[in-house]
Amino acid sequence: MQKKIFLTQQVLDQWSSAGKANIEGDILTIPSKDNSRFTLKAAVKFLAIESKNTDPNNWVGKVITSDHIKEKGVEVYMNSAIYKDEAYKVEEGFLGLLLEDDSKKGSPEKEILEPDSSLADNEKNDDQLLADFLLKNL
Repeated sequence: MQKKIFLTQQVLDQWSSAGKANIEGDILTIPSKDNSRFTLKAAVKFLAIESKNTDPNNWVGKVITSDHIKEKGVEVYMNSAIYKDEAYKVEEGFLGLLLEDDSKKGSPEKEILEPDSSLADNEKNDDQLLADFLLKNL
């Protein structure tokens, strides 16, 4: 399974200005002993459903690439997304797909990332925690 991360523009800016990451085109490089490199794709993280208590699409807590969202006909504006009759609170950012040697590549990428359910409740704090963790450990 290909390793994936979701990063907001704010986190990318912080890493870049601190010299903890380099971005060239759509490639994010985190300087470390293994120089982890990620392909960045525009994506949206679904934080909550606003129109109901239940999510008929099961999107809350998931990250979906912007290309996939356009194909589905989802309208995204600022921190909201509308799909059919459902309104969602969302956060825009980037899905980072870990680049590996051609010999180590696995299956094709999936369009939907399912993060740990505990991350969906407090996303802004979790983004900062992830950023701090990666900066300290890579």
